[in-house]
Amino acid sequence: MNKKQGHKLLSTAAGVKIKPGKVAIWEAQFHKLQDEKRSLQDPLRRLEHELKQSMEANHRLEQENDMLVQHLTQSQVDMRHQLDELEKRNMELKRDLTKMTSSYEEVAEVNGALSAEILRTKNLYHTSIMEGDDERARHKLTIQVEANCKAQEYEHECGNLRDKLKNYDAGVLTQLKARLNR
Repeated sequence: MNKKQGHKLLSTAAGVKIKPGKVAIWEAQFHKLQDEKRSLQDPLRRLEHELKQSMEANHRLEQENDMLVQHLTQSQVDMRHQLDELEKRNMELKRDLTKMTSSYEEVAEVNGALSAEILRTKNLYHTSIMEGDDERARHKLTIQVEANCKAQEYEHECGNLRDKLKNYDAGVLTQLKARLNR
């Protein structure tokens, strides 16, 4: 068969559509023919062939088993490494949690002390304001009383001074009249 015929055969085979049911029937027929062919062979050759196939299958299974054991061992090593890392991380997180808990407790304690101090300061402030207001009212009242007293004293002094001024003016006028009359 030449190259051109090979291409033609491949294109024809690719163009043929076979139903899946027929493929299964043909495979069954092929296996049946293989079994018949083996049964016609010399029993010794058949057994040697089966032994060879069994040994190959056994060797292949042993290789597969070795690969699986190696993969399992590597997986166990990796998992142990991951577990060690996770345990280390767990210890770090527990240590951090302990630190944060103690820090939180300290902050809560300081916050409580500050809240109490703020409350005490507010009370002191209100008390001081009230005392200041009371004292201011007392001073205001004192100033008003003193101002009233001073005003009365001032008016009294002004009255005295007016009287003295009138008396002085009258005395000076009398003296001037007396000098003028002389």
